[in-house]
Amino acid sequence: MPVSWFNSSYSGGRPAVPAVVMAALAALVILAGCAAAATPPPAKAPRLVQVIVLRVMDGHDAPVAGARVKIQAVAGRPAQPGPWRTDAAGELHLKWRPAVVNETAGLASRDRVFLIQTKLRYLVSAPGHVPAGGEIKRRDRQQTVAAPQLERLNRRASLNPVYETVVLHKYRELLGRRLARLGLGHRLVKRCLAFHRDNQVVARRLGAEMAWPTFTLKGKTLTLRLDWRGASWEGLAQTPLLARVSLSAGVPLAMVCGEELLPAPGVARLRLVFLSRTTPPNDPYAIPTLTRVVLAAPAADFLALARGKLAPARFLAQNPPRLIKGGREVRP
Repeated sequence: MPVSWFNSSYSGGRPAVPAVVMAALAALVILAGCAAAATPPPAKAPRLVQVIVLRVMDGHDAPVAGARVKIQAVAGRPAQPGPWRTDAAGELHLKWRPAVVNETAGLASRDRVFLIQTKLRYLVSAPGHVPAGGEIKRRDRQQTVAAPQLERLNRRASLNPVYETVVLHKYRELLGRRLARLGLGHRLVKRCLAFHRDNQVVARRLGAEMAWPTFTLKGKTLTLRLDWRGASWEGLAQTPLLARVSLSAGVPLAMVCGEELLPAPGVARLRLVFLSRTTPPNDPYAIPTLTRVVLAAPAADFLALARGKLAPARFLAQNPPRLIKGGREVRP
């Protein structure tokens, strides 16, 4: 800055601000005002309520009254505090406040987009019954457009009631006749119940779920029965069917059995049985045929697989899975 300008900028002991500086300051003030006007005030998140109905039934489709329900909130929260129990009709009506996230917060746009999320885990229990758990997830968006000519783009979140049916089986339904006679305090029975409790969710993620009864014992062979929940077996060729069931669910569950179920007292051999029902592809009205994929092996092979001493390919080569349809084995 030139010294001559500095000296000439003082008058009467006070600095005189040049006109160019005053213009620059005025421009900054105008720009700041425009920026403030462009930033919309923060929007209030909508207060939403979603109704969740858990219907608890037993293995014979009768309502289970007084069942205890534990809730773990992941996204959102219950509107009323627990404890929660089913009513005389076996139902729990829960008011849920979803989590609301303003996805346009901090943006200059006056449009408003809210992410609406409901996520919770539940565990249902009743005396004499095997506890059952599950997860409920819902996700939606609510949008408001500032421009009147685009108001047709506005939408509200769809918060329809969520209905979930939970089946509580009695312990004797989980165990085959021989295991049930051993009693709940028997070491093998306790091992089976603990495996079911800890791995029913794992089985669902692998495309299967525990069948009823889940565990049966014949001689020294323990059978673990599962219902296949993967793609329909309709129209699948035999070899792809065996490969799909064995690799997607059979081998992973075999590893879990070797880690958490075996060794088990009195068990020398383990069978994994995946159940499904099929109809001929050219006759949709035909009576469904029970189809099973059976993966059976000595308990020692399951243990070796779980401990990394037996590769999955070798395990299947030594113990090839079988496809049984209508009581007869089908050869690939």
